[in-house]
Amino acid sequence: MNVIIVDDEAIVRQGIKYSVDWGRLGAGRVEEAANGREVMNRWEEWEPDLIVTDIKMPVLDGIGLIREAKARKSSCRCVVLSCADEFEYVKEALMLGASDYLLKMTVRPEELMACIGRIAKEMEADEETDRTIGRSEADRFKLEAFFRDALSYQHAGGRIRELARLQGLQSPLNRFCVAVMQTGLPWAEADGADERGVPAPASLAAAIDSLASRMREYDCVRLEDREAILVAEALPGEAEEAFADRLDRKLEELAGLLRERLAAETRVGVSRLQEDAGLLPEMYREARRAARRHCLRTDGAVVLRSEAGETERPDEDERILARFGNELRVRLANALAAGNEAAAAQAVDEAFASLRESRPSHRAVRACIDRTLAIVRVAALHLTELNPGLDCGSPETFDGRAFDPYWSAAATAERLKAYFGHLAALRSGVRQEQGCRAVIRDVKRYLNAQFSGRVTLEETARHFHLSKNYLSELFKSETGQTFTRYVNQLRIQKAKELIVHTNDTVSDISDKTGFSDFRYFSRVFRRYTGVSPTEYKARMMGTPGSLQP
Repeated sequence: MNVIIVDDEAIVRQGIKYSVDWGRLGAGRVEEAANGREVMNRWEEWEPDLIVTDIKMPVLDGIGLIREAKARKSSCRCVVLSCADEFEYVKEALMLGASDYLLKMTVRPEELMACIGRIAKEMEADEETDRTIGRSEADRFKLEAFFRDALSYQHAGGRIRELARLQGLQSPLNRFCVAVMQTGLPWAEADGADERGVPAPASLAAAIDSLASRMREYDCVRLEDREAILVAEALPGEAEEAFADRLDRKLEELAGLLRERLAAETRVGVSRLQEDAGLLPEMYREARRAARRHCLRTDGAVVLRSEAGETERPDEDERILARFGNELRVRLANALAAGNEAAAAQAVDEAFASLRESRPSHRAVRACIDRTLAIVRVAALHLTELNPGLDCGSPETFDGRAFDPYWSAAATAERLKAYFGHLAALRSGVRQEQGCRAVIRDVKRYLNAQFSGRVTLEETARHFHLSKNYLSELFKSETGQTFTRYVNQLRIQKAKELIVHTNDTVSDISDKTGFSDFRYFSRVFRRYTGVSPTEYKARMMGTPGSLQP
């Protein structure tokens, strides 16, 4: 990474240059320039990857530099240094593609280091993606365009073959099948990242693109972040069984590579072999349904084929949904209310075993899982109401690991039983807490009454005539939580109540629960619950969320 620092004041350039550990961030060279024109005149010599530039400079200012640099090299990143009264210029810089901005007179070295470090990671992720994509960008986009068009509109077989030929599809679509590869990551939350710090969706997308390039004898394109479509053509005269064996080996190989590279689970659905290109959209839907049937399997198979005559059975779906909506709700709610985690686990085991035997549609499976999760969340909410400040977490995130409840019904049943054990441990902790020191009980009462205001450790310690350090250590030893975490849990719990029982906006709820900024509130809410405020309302109410900022 080559870095150029641009400012008409030498002291500013020197301050930036020597306040950042450029070697640690992977910088190959760090150069200085007094204005934008000097950078452009020496472009071929310096080959900049990152420009840190002032806004106002003589000859060529920061806005002009960003415009010319982006025209010369679109991947070049720019960070803008501005004064407090230059925000209109900053907005223009961001519109031109600047990555970030910092206030010139107040920026601290650690802030500058963090900003540059984040951008360096983004650049590394982009480079990794570029290295792993086998096809050219143009070819890949053409194939994506073909599939999106063919799957969205009802074309005749001849028209689809013509489009396939024009867009560079290898398969002539004479005798072919469609496979859908779906991938899930245990750490793939919206804000999750892999071990290199690359955001989960970007890392997974790059891996799928990389593997698609290995499928040289097939056409494979990523349609979504976690889903790819593959078209495989049978060889002339090749028996259907031989073709299936050949394709399955390749698909299992790709699944193994994804597992090795990203610890990713992969499931593949394969359509029946067809000779009519006009059936491409239906074959895609067939393969997708087959992939989703993996949710009910327990044998660890990677590839699942579409079954002849496979159809959804609405009556059977409704019967299963009724069981999850009535029988399971009564058994599970009563068991959890009584603190009988063993009975709750047995109810889940029996319900999910029945689900696997009934073979419902994927829609019904998701609905059953949603209903079960809702029952468990309500039980946890009741426990929290009896013990304000208690953090029950959620079945998806209670142990700090993200979990997709829709990937495997068997895994979801085990996850729920582990969560019941978590609730039992919390109940035990509540009983033990009865013997905590009187001062901590008083502090909790104080926080329960004051958390919606400006509550700090310093002010609380002063209120109880204690030193800040002593209260911090005592609170942690008696509760097992830091002071800040406890206060945030109180606030998030109140926020949950307001989300469910009022029509307040996110901003209103943020103010009522002691958060100074609704964006910060939303980040904290997601950190503690695993979902955004809007998603939480949708789950609890069973309808799409409608919270406004």
